[in-house]
Amino acid sequence: MSVVVFERLPPGDYARDCVALSRDYGGAAWEARPEVRAIRAAVFAALDRLDAETGIGEKLRGKPVLVKPNLVLVYQDLGTKARTYPETTDPRALDALVLWLAPRAKSVTVVESSGRGSPTRASFLLSGVDRLARHRGCGLVALEEEPVDRYYLPKARVQKEILIPRIFSAVVRGEACYVSAPKLKTNLYTKVTLGFKNAMGVI
Repeated sequence: MSVVVFERLPPGDYARDCVALSRDYGGAAWEARPEVRAIRAAVFAALDRLDAETGIGEKLRGKPVLVKPNLVLVYQDLGTKARTYPETTDPRALDALVLWLAPRAKSVTVVESSGRGSPTRASFLLSGVDRLARHRGCGLVALEEEPVDRYYLPKARVQKEILIPRIFSAVVRGEACYVSAPKLKTNLYTKVTLGFKNAMGVI
């Protein structure tokens, strides 16, 4: 079954803090921001509709959930790019996703392996995802620090084996769930990625 859900945001200033959580994240002032409330409402509405169509909430129940954003390298006032360079998953949307998943899943862990040779822990810090994990009580794993498991793909035509971080072996065995939270963007080679390339941090 394939289900696609779109949710339109009301007009607003969504460019502010689209790359990194602001210093007041988690406080009353942050929670009261119109753009934070609008993003959360849209994410919740989309996931509620998806749940109604697929029963995803029940499928997640009692299982650990691994959420993989796309953090690449977080540009925020580094002087080499525009003030914010939005090539990462919006942390406000990630926060809303974690909030929706938390009461349904056994546990939620944010996992990532940043691109461009940048340490993932630096991206966690620059984006504020480390603060998100502490505030929401979820796990945080830099996948390049994980041991790996090897899987053979006998029907594959090109790559007959892959290495994946061991934490994902629970997903392979059906003991955990994987939620991809990509940044939909253009790409130099493929024109658009549509979220498919987010698996690069896993495989």
